[in-house]
Amino acid sequence: MYLVLKMYFEQQQSILYLLLVAITAAAEAAISLKSYKATAAKITFTKELESFPSSKSILECLSYCATKTSCIAGKLEDDNCQLYKDLILGDDDKEEENERILVDQKLLDFESLLNSYGRALIVGGQHTGQATILDLETLTECKPYPALVGISRLDLPIGGLLANQYPIVCSGRQSAGDDPRSICEVLHDPISQSSFELDPKFFNGMGAIWNETHWWITGGKSTGGISHSDTVLISMDTEVGGVVKSGPALPYEVYGHCLTRLDYLTFVLLGGKSHEQEMQLWGFLEQKWTPGPNSKEMYFRGDLACTSFQLGGKPTVAAITGQKLEFWSKGDSQWSYGAAALPTPMKNAVLTTGKNRNQLYLVGGETDPDSVMVLDCSSGSCASSWTSHRPLTHKFEKGALIMVPDKITDCSHLTNN
Repeated sequence: MYLVLKMYFEQQQSILYLLLVAITAAAEAAISLKSYKATAAKITFTKELESFPSSKSILECLSYCATKTSCIAGKLEDDNCQLYKDLILGDDDKEEENERILVDQKLLDFESLLNSYGRALIVGGQHTGQATILDLETLTECKPYPALVGISRLDLPIGGLLANQYPIVCSGRQSAGDDPRSICEVLHDPISQSSFELDPKFFNGMGAIWNETHWWITGGKSTGGISHSDTVLISMDTEVGGVVKSGPALPYEVYGHCLTRLDYLTFVLLGGKSHEQEMQLWGFLEQKWTPGPNSKEMYFRGDLACTSFQLGGKPTVAAITGQKLEFWSKGDSQWSYGAAALPTPMKNAVLTTGKNRNQLYLVGGETDPDSVMVLDCSSGSCASSWTSHRPLTHKFEKGALIMVPDKITDCSHLTNN
């Protein structure tokens, strides 16, 4: 009996041992399979699915990729957009890989580029006799741009920057009541410029940097006062000058609105005629407009000044009308008022931000056309009051303010030193 029991227990131990070995082998196989899949995924991920040669922007590349059901990421190689298949990446791996690709170095470089602008080219307006450069860090006026003397008195021009080096001034009119201009001027350097045609219907429209090479002009109204939803993308060709092509349409016909770039993948459209409290978000990846929360105040033309900046580490839109300041941070469900009210109502001023995008500057306007109001938001929240400065030697009202990199400006000889 003893021998029988002993043999029975030894047999059971052998079965348990074999079962344990089988479980261990299965686990090792699963681990090996996962490792193989991860390795295969990395290999597969380098396999090109499709090229999009006309794209020279990572944003356009990602936008095009978003239209492909089998594409999970895009990147630039030799100015070609490379798209890749979603084959065997698991959900967790795919999310991590997508996140890594989206935060591509080119995107970070572009964001860094926007954060590097610390000087403002001021042109046009009812009182201005010449264009000038304002250093926002020192609040000091620099040498003017001689090439802009001929267009420095423009009323309601649209100003922007091409390829991070060419200031551009479009539309506007010589004085109130005149027909809008059908021209854009590009500054190649402080003493020379070129020009090209632009449909006058973009008068009273708004512009913003589209990507590293293009500038976006949106909306406006014709001489008959009819608004539209058309947009154009402008680029610079050193041989033929400005190149104009159609851009994505606005969600509605509008003029006298605000357009600002919230971050590298999102634009904000705010206010304008018949849409004074509406906000729409343009997503590069989705290639469509999405409604955002309505603002608390009404925003239109001279009663609207807005910009985007960083508030507490979040991309944020700041908008001013009258004496009130409103904020909307990306992801928030509603707008909120800032604690800092302006001492006098704002009219026909320009709101901008400087280097590191953590301060607000309100430049000129009817009430104080030679002043700059500054609101410090560098601590993660904004101060409770604005500080007033008067660095401008010429009055600025109803003009254009263009943020420019230091490399194209000359502040070696300051006019008020």
